[in-house]
Amino acid sequence: MFVAFSSLAGGPADGDSPLSERLAGEEPEDDRPLPDDGAAALWTSLAPEERLDLKLLSLLEHDLRAADLRLLAQVAKRPLDETRALVDEVQAELVRKDVRLGVLRAELDSTWGWLVLRRRELQETEEKIRLLGDARSAPAERLATRRGELESAIEKRTRQHERILEEIRSFKVTTPYKDIARLKGSTVGTVCSRIFRLRERLEARWHAAEGTV
Repeated sequence: MFVAFSSLAGGPADGDSPLSERLAGEEPEDDRPLPDDGAAALWTSLAPEERLDLKLLSLLEHDLRAADLRLLAQVAKRPLDETRALVDEVQAELVRKDVRLGVLRAELDSTWGWLVLRRRELQETEEKIRLLGDARSAPAERLATRRGELESAIEKRTRQHERILEEIRSFKVTTPYKDIARLKGSTVGTVCSRIFRLRERLEARWHAAEGTV
């Protein structure tokens, strides 16, 4: 549901320059013309702070406009320069996590490819042992040794694959609530409650607009 708002929330094209540069000049406010579709109508219906909440959830993909930063500073009762610095800090950490996630995905693909090849080799080795018939022959013994090596290596690499997959699953693509709470000068509980209510309301409106309720 929130993905539908990504093109309306001000994407990376809005934030190619540093926050300090964007704050130096006036930018268009969020009441710019929007596409005539359901997502645009829902976006327009949101209060300014609700729009801000959605943007804060996806700071990795969307930079904040000057008006967003001013509103955030007002909500948090924090000077604008401190607000800007804190947003930069949170975004930098999100980027760091995203880079780490990319490394993990590459490792996962590499590990999976290795497992596919070795499992195929293990099947071929077992088939060769079966065809030889005489398990006591020198070729059969060499194949049996290789089979044991493959089984041990596959077991070890499978555990590695599972650990990488588990670490990937622990990553969140949205900004952690604790960071949103820091940015807004609020509590995690308040942020959870606001976003939960906003999500429920948006999903209900979206389903109603689509005629699915």
